[in-house]
Amino acid sequence: MYGRNTSRLVWLVVVLLLAIHVGVLAWAATRHSPTLNEPAHLVAGISHWKLGRFELYRVNPPLTRLIAALPVLVAGCECDWRKARDISASHPEFLVAEDFLAANGMRCESFFVLARWACIPLSLIGAMVCFLWARELWGSNICGLIAISLWCFEAMIVAHAELITPDCAATAFGLAAGYTFHRWLLRPVWRRAVLAGLALGFAEAAKMSWVILFGLWPALWLGSLLGVRFWRAEFRGASSAETTRPRFLREGLQMTAILIVAVYMVNVTYAFDESGVRLKDYVYMSKALNGLGVTRAPGNRFKDSLLGNLPVPFPKQYIQGLDSQNCDFEDYPYLNYLRGTFKDGGWWHYYAYGLAVKTTHGLQTLVLLSVGGIWSLRSSLRRSEDTGSKDSVSAPSAARRIGLGVVILLVPPLTLFIIASLRTEINQHVRYVLPCLGAACVLGSASWLLAVRSRGVYRYLAATAVVVCLLANASSTLVRHPDCLAYFNELAGRSEQGHKHLLHSDLDWGQGLVYVREWLETHPDLRPFFLAYQGCAAPADFGITDALPVSASLSHSESGARLTVPPGVYAISANLLAGYPARARSFREGKIVDNALLSAFRKRKPSGHLGFSIVLFDVTEAFHATISSMEIP
Repeated sequence: MYGRNTSRLVWLVVVLLLAIHVGVLAWAATRHSPTLNEPAHLVAGISHWKLGRFELYRVNPPLTRLIAALPVLVAGCECDWRKARDISASHPEFLVAEDFLAANGMRCESFFVLARWACIPLSLIGAMVCFLWARELWGSNICGLIAISLWCFEAMIVAHAELITPDCAATAFGLAAGYTFHRWLLRPVWRRAVLAGLALGFAEAAKMSWVILFGLWPALWLGSLLGVRFWRAEFRGASSAETTRPRFLREGLQMTAILIVAVYMVNVTYAFDESGVRLKDYVYMSKALNGLGVTRAPGNRFKDSLLGNLPVPFPKQYIQGLDSQNCDFEDYPYLNYLRGTFKDGGWWHYYAYGLAVKTTHGLQTLVLLSVGGIWSLRSSLRRSEDTGSKDSVSAPSAARRIGLGVVILLVPPLTLFIIASLRTEINQHVRYVLPCLGAACVLGSASWLLAVRSRGVYRYLAATAVVVCLLANASSTLVRHPDCLAYFNELAGRSEQGHKHLLHSDLDWGQGLVYVREWLETHPDLRPFFLAYQGCAAPADFGITDALPVSASLSHSESGARLTVPPGVYAISANLLAGYPARARSFREGKIVDNALLSAFRKRKPSGHLGFSIVLFDVTEAFHATISSMEIP
């Protein structure tokens, strides 16, 4: 009876945490204008349903887009497909997105809210997997509750779970795939193999990053089989051949089935669009695949080889998406930003630094504490001679189960992290390694094992530390909610100092127009109001009609250019203010206008922030600024 009541209480807490998470995401979804990538994702999803085509946004699979587009299709929207042409290795989806925004005007705001709400369940999947995996891996309901709490209140997860971009979906489904794969490795039966294949298929259909799992999972399986061979020989005295050979044959068939099911699921999401095309019949544009030694030149390195006759079991646009993604990396080094420095190319430590300043200190501390918790658990299991489990699993096999779980939990996201760190051409988005945070939530929950296995006053100290870290994780995120996209932790100076560390989607992704509109409504007497906004939507589509483009008179002298800035209130996107060489969208006619004059504001103290992505300056009197060059870094 006590156990039953405890179980009910645990599930009640789970439901409560999920309900709060839904509320947090649903509210945040209404507070932000579409980010730079969201309109392109949405129109691509609409094209999948209405046209049955998958060229748009093919650098990533369509699962998240298909989900996001459904409520918008039901609501009814206007679409202009004239620019939706299939230009190999280009991104026409952004051109189509501009036409979509222009055609639907102020209705777009409600469309994006609906699309974002449709994607919230994807984050709930990640939260539930955190709970289940942590509970099973560490053998504690409390560990499961810690893991789900970390997921529900981690700032970066909350930030991307409210959007229709595929990063949170990739994190959730990647975690689910690892969980089902681990369960299959522990008990390799056909039912679990099919579930693992389905989960892998959903992960692959969420984001192209997880293509590495097609090679990584067979390697991990072979590694686990080798581990069983030595483990059994050491602890049970069994013959290596006797224990390994039949298991290898049985599990080999199941591993093959897992991969086949995953490939089938990828084809399902593409509606089997041109699957089975021979390798030599593709037209590649990337240097890696066209065989010409240059990027964006049509070719095929497999055309005259034997491999060229092999049919590819993936949809055509999946393969073309891989090629397009290679083009994006090969074409040219992007102008990247880190700690106040612009650079062509990037830094090998960019993602490590990004996670250090973008994740909460509560999560960081719990991950560190979990190392001690896992070590103490494995040590006690190895020393134990009592089976202690209803399945009569020996202490050594229990220790192996935990070791295998840690490997399956950490190796895929760490591999993704290493690959991303080595590709320094594009260092603009820490979200590329967001799947690392799913693993961190499960890993961090092992910190509770320190409290369970400590004695005396150390037990209370460890328990108190875990509770404090959980509260710190939640409070640090909720204080910045709903502006978690621009979240920076306390040691980084919080969101107000975010521009000193990172830009782009880590601070200003064009999400601040709703705040600008509300500020104008609540301050009707503070005019003129000048706006320099970097984003995809025209400010007029969000009811912003009485703003002026940022302007300043310019004169030249021997010492440089002299700017004269007139009085008024200035709202400037953080990316533009930091000096990123982008252009600001005019509030009139949706045109793009130059913004080289913003350098006059970079040394002035702001009067406030709008969602931390837009900086306010109250200029009461005209001021002058002298700059050595009109070139933006």
